[in-house]
Order: sequence, then structure tokens, then C-alpha cells
Amino acid sequence: MFKALFKIAFVRYYWWINVAGFALAVFDKFVAVTYKAFGLRRISEGTLLILASLGAFPGESLAFVLFDHKTRKKSFRHSFVFATACHLLLYFVAWQFGLMRLFF
Repeated sequence: MFKALFKIAFVRYYWWINVAGFALAVFDKFVAVTYKAFGLRRISEGTLLILASLGAFPGESLAFVLFDHKTRKKSFRHSFVFATACHLLLYFVAWQFGLMRLFF
């Protein structure tokens, strides 16, 4: 019972974190283009990187490609890849040491 509930929570977590990452990246692109007209504040790169390290890298990557956002800024791209790699490395280490078998 616990394993089934954890699997559902795990899938929901990744779904919603990616939806949030996509939405924030799209919002940041919208604000970057129209910030003078509406006076809105941009989403910080740190926030986008934290979301990527928490697992939102697929959603953010999709938004970056679809809306051509943050694609020219080399320092952000390198940081984004590093945050993604850290998340995947943490997941891989947890899998290798059997921590994931407790739940799946």
C-alpha cells in the first residue's frame, strides 16, 4: 500500500514541478519581452536553476526551446546543465545504494 501511494506521489511531484518550471520559464519570457508595458518583475535565474535541480529540467528545457528563452546566455546554460546533472546524479546514487528500492 505504501509503495503504491509513493509511486503516485512521485509521479505527481514530477508532473507538477515540470508544469511549474514550464510556466515560470514562459512567464519570464513574457516579462522579458513586455516588461516596460506592464511593469512586471522577472523570475530570477536562481529560481529557475533551483527548480531545475529539483527536477523541473524537462519542462524548463521545453519552454526554453519553444520560446527561444535563455538560449543565448552561456553562463545560464552551463549552470542549467550543472543543476540538471546534479539532480540526475543524486537520483542515480539513491538508486545504486538501494534507497529507491524502499519505495518502488
